[in-house]
Amino acid sequence: MRQTITSQHNPLIKYLHTLYRHDVRKREQKILVEGLRAFISAVEYSVPFETALYAPERLRSDAAIAALEKAQQTGAEVVTAAPDVLDALSSRETSQGIIAVAKRPRHTLEDIEFDSESLFLVMYEPQDPSNIGAMLRSADGAGIKTAIIVGKTPADLFDPKSIRASLGTCFSLKTVESKDTESVIQFLQRHGVSVIGSSDKAAAFIWHIHLADPIAILVGNERAGAPEELLRMCDVTAKLPMLGAADSLNVAAAATALLYEAVRQRKSTPQHSPRVMD
Repeated sequence: MRQTITSQHNPLIKYLHTLYRHDVRKREQKILVEGLRAFISAVEYSVPFETALYAPERLRSDAAIAALEKAQQTGAEVVTAAPDVLDALSSRETSQGIIAVAKRPRHTLEDIEFDSESLFLVMYEPQDPSNIGAMLRSADGAGIKTAIIVGKTPADLFDPKSIRASLGTCFSLKTVESKDTESVIQFLQRHGVSVIGSSDKAAAFIWHIHLADPIAILVGNERAGAPEELLRMCDVTAKLPMLGAADSLNVAAAATALLYEAVRQRKSTPQHSPRVMD
């Protein structure tokens, strides 16, 4: 039986420290999952774990123990560590008792399933991992099955901050990544999905657009929104009202408002093609 790790100089601990760097995670195609909720969700959705480091003194819930056992049964090496070792590793002030390494989940456009109620969120080059996580959480709440992150320089979809902010929904959703935004828009349109671009320059408010048919809502990044050339590819553009001193919402808040307007319409109106209402 492997002894409990008590030193920060242990080779595994040193390796885990490196995985907090985006370039290392990208090169090795690994993700780092910390915290009970994220770990349990990842196990539930069959994320392929390689190593799970845990402190028995901190991991006491039946759900957490069951998830740890399931991860071990599916191939993860389970290692015990002292609580202070996990605290030093964690991005939180105090670790919840588990930090695990998994292979990076991969989905492609070809994995997407379409139906008459399809609703997608397309995120163009978000720069803040916490915003990514918050948008995924909202997407999950709105019943979305697939979220797509596009552009050449987005933040890491599986940054530990994104995983934490998503409350584990980054694992329950299919998440597709693509550098070719135009191809993604065209792919969705070929499959009968109308793309709704969000822009403060749009003529119509979001509630003036029919959103009950298959649609994808495209949100831009925190600094500049979506580029004009992408908005021109969209079937229609829409905006949210800004009635106070600020001229824009946080992108995660905007995405949430847009998605839930689609949910509202789908729960209360017949289906129509996405167009500006008369």
